[in-house]
Amino acid sequence: MAETYTIESADDSVLIGPRLLRELQDLLREDEDLDLGVRLKDRPPAPGEQGALPVALEIVAAATPLSTAFAGVLKHWIDKHKISINVRRKGGDFSIELSGVNLSDAERLIAQLQRGSGAEPDDGD
Repeated sequence: MAETYTIESADDSVLIGPRLLRELQDLLREDEDLDLGVRLKDRPPAPGEQGALPVALEIVAAATPLSTAFAGVLKHWIDKHKISINVRRKGGDFSIELSGVNLSDAERLIAQLQRGSGAEPDDGD
């Protein structure tokens, strides 16, 4: 069963720029350890705007839960751009805010993702 996750700004008043979202999209697609569907999620254009703007990244994970490779890509991207994000699973049963992720935050993310999907947390062995 596939699960859908959304990555968006942790602060509703400060959106993640389209260039940064495209960069994360490319990083996730290029990682050989990940098998994900990744697409930009747009918001409708505001009055006077010419088109929709990407405001989030939607990820569809295959039958397996997201892995440490996913957390590693997020950690690198967040550290590089010094931004805060919110990762939530479709259905609203899981949400976590990450800011300047350190190793323990990445491990916590994976443990929570695996618990939420019914998988056992990875103890690092």
